[in-house]
Amino acid sequence: MLEEHPEGVGEENTEAQEPNFAKWEFALSVLKEAVVNAGIKNISEYDGEPLNLRWHVFYQETDKDVVLKMLIKGVFGWLHADVSLIMTTKWIVDEIEFVLTKPDATRILDVSEEERPEVLRENARMILTGYINQIPVVAYQILSQALNDAVQSHIKTYVEPLLKEHWQSLGLPKDFTVSPSEDFANHLKSVDEQFRVLRQSFLGNKRARLTDERRANLDDEHEQLRSEYQVAKDYYNQSRKAFFAGKRNRTEDEWAEEWNTQSHRMFPTLHYRCLNEINSYLPYELAHIHLADSYGYSTEYIKKLVSQASTLKPKKPQ
Repeated sequence: MLEEHPEGVGEENTEAQEPNFAKWEFALSVLKEAVVNAGIKNISEYDGEPLNLRWHVFYQETDKDVVLKMLIKGVFGWLHADVSLIMTTKWIVDEIEFVLTKPDATRILDVSEEERPEVLRENARMILTGYINQIPVVAYQILSQALNDAVQSHIKTYVEPLLKEHWQSLGLPKDFTVSPSEDFANHLKSVDEQFRVLRQSFLGNKRARLTDERRANLDDEHEQLRSEYQVAKDYYNQSRKAFFAGKRNRTEDEWAEEWNTQSHRMFPTLHYRCLNEINSYLPYELAHIHLADSYGYSTEYIKKLVSQASTLKPKKPQ
C-alpha cells in the first residue's frame, strides 16, 4: 500500500523536510515559561497528599517536551491523562508568527521590527498559559457530556426503535420515551452550569463569575481570604525561622524553594502568586490580589467593589 505524502509524492526536498530546531527550542522555552505562569507544580513535588479537588494537574519535563499529568475527578468517573504540550506550543508560535509577518503587521499591530521577537514570545506564552488552565475545565465537562451522549444515543438508536410498536400497542403517546433519573439529569445540569460559567469567564465575560450575589457579598469573601492569608503569613514566618535555625549557612534562595514546595500543599485554596509573594504584602492586600486574579479585574477596582459591598450592607443592631 502506498503511503500518502501531502506535500508531494516522491519529491526530494531535503531542505523542506529538515526540522527547524531553533523554532522547536524557542517553543520549548516558551512552554516552560507558560507552565510556571499557570502555577502548575512539578510532579516531583507531590508528596502523597490527598487529591480532593475536582482536578489536579502537575507537569513533568523531558529534554524535548513538557507533559501535563492530570487527574480529573468527574461526577460520573475519573480520568488520568498525560498531555504532551510541545506540538500545541509549536502551532501557537507558528500562528502568531504568521500574523506578525504579514506585510502590514507593524502598522496594524503597532509593533516595530525590533519588538517582534518579544511580542511573539509574550503572546505565545499568554495563549499557552490559558490553554493549560482550560484543559482540565473542558476535560471535566467532557466526562459528563460523553456519558450523556452515550445514554441519549442508546435511547434514540436502540431502545426507541425496539419498543416503539410495543408502546403504541399499549396506547402510549407517540412521543413517549424512557429517560434517565432526575438525579442523573440534575448532576448533568450542575456540571454544564459550572462549565458554562467557567468558560464564559475564560472568554472574557467577567460578570459570569462575579455574579450580583457574589458582588454583594464580596466584603465577606475578602474578610475570609484575609483571615486565611493571615494564617499563611504566620506560618510563613514561623517556618522561615525554623528553616534558618535548623542548619547554618542556608540561603534565601533555598528558603524560597522550600516555601514554594510546601506552601501550595499547606494552603491549596490560596492563590499561587500570592503565596509566592506573601512576604511582600499584608494579608488584606493579598486578599485583594487573590480576588482580582480570580474575577479578572484590576486590584484597584476590586478594592472599590469590596468597599461598596461593605457600605451597602445593612448595619447590624448594636
